[in-house]
Formats: sequence, structure tokens, C-alpha cells
Amino acid sequence: MLKGESIGIRKYILLNENNEKLLTLEYEDLLSFKAHAYVEGGVQIDFEPQGFWGQEILVFKDKEQIASYQLSWLGKINLNYEGKTYSIRYKGFWKPKIQVQNQEKKNLLEVSSRFKWGKLSYEYDFEVIEKTLQENHQLLACLFYATLYLSSFMNGVSGSGGVYG
Repeated sequence: MLKGESIGIRKYILLNENNEKLLTLEYEDLLSFKAHAYVEGGVQIDFEPQGFWGQEILVFKDKEQIASYQLSWLGKINLNYEGKTYSIRYKGFWKPKIQVQNQEKKNLLEVSSRFKWGKLSYEYDFEVIEKTLQENHQLLACLFYATLYLSSFMNGVSGSGGVYG
């Protein structure tokens, strides 16, 4: 199981089972979804919302587009990465989770969050169903960003903070 946690107002890390850092994700500004992820080998991945409403987010590595997100007002994100489409959606009410599915609707990843009162922030548990996901840190960075985005959107609707809490 992977674990995501806040290490500040705008900075998050994703840890593996041995609590080793896989990547860092940092937002540029407090009220912005423009962000940068840093994965192994010092590779930087940039997330850039497009347009006024930010309905599309482009992902760049070395100024070359590697992925894109299409956002829905219904709490769903489609991630296009290396010719494949991943669906990221919020599921459940009493014990909500974020699910990641491939084009065949197979669950690849489930993310649950919990609010840590001592830190006044969220921690995220990533149950990796498709183990090959753990080997692709760029894809994990994209999924981590989408998870935080969706979590902030859904928690913002309920008034509990998300990315900024």
C-alpha cells in the first residue's frame, strides 16, 4: 500500500510500503492547481490547468506534453497517458473512495483519505490493485495529482478542505 501525505500547505509526498519517498508534488500557489511533481532521478513533471474554468489540465515533462486530463462537473476525471485512458472517480458516501479504472473498467487503484486532526491535514492510502502501476512513477504522479484534485473538489463541496486542508 502506498501512502500520500501533506508536508505543508502546498506540498505532498507519496511513499511506498517501506516509507521511502517515490515523489513530491508541490502546488505553485495556495489557490492554484498549477503544480510540479518531482520523481526519481530528479525528473520534473508540470501540471498546467487550461482556460478560465480549468476543465482541461495538460501535463508536461521537459516542456513536452505527456498527458492530459479532461474534467467533469460530475466528479470524474479522464486521464490520457501514453495512449491509454484512465477514469478517476469518487465512489461511495459513508466510506468514500477514489477509484482508478482502465478503459476496460478494471479497477487499478483505490484511494481512501482520512483527516488527521493533529496535523489538520489529510492522509491518503493508495491500495494498488494493478502492481505494475508502482513501477511507473510518472503515471503515479499523474494519478496522485488527479486524486488530490478530485479530493479537493469533493471535500470543497462538503466544506472540509481537500488539497488545502
